[in-house]
Amino acid sequence: MQGKHLRPLAQLPKAAAQCAQAGAAYGKCIGARYQDVDKGMCAAEFQAFKQCVTQAMKRPARS
Repeated sequence: MQGKHLRPLAQLPKAAAQCAQAGAAYGKCIGARYQDVDKGMCAAEFQAFKQCVTQAMKRPARS
């Protein structure tokens, strides 16, 4: 249990992989407007991706 708390970044790639659909939606939104960047653009897509990753990080790691 202690190792889990010492290496939270080790869980990040797995958590992000579980959120591929939300990550792709965010990437598509950014890619569509990358030359016209504006604060808050794609905020809904980012929040959905962030929430997904946060939830995935809370789940117990599966071996």
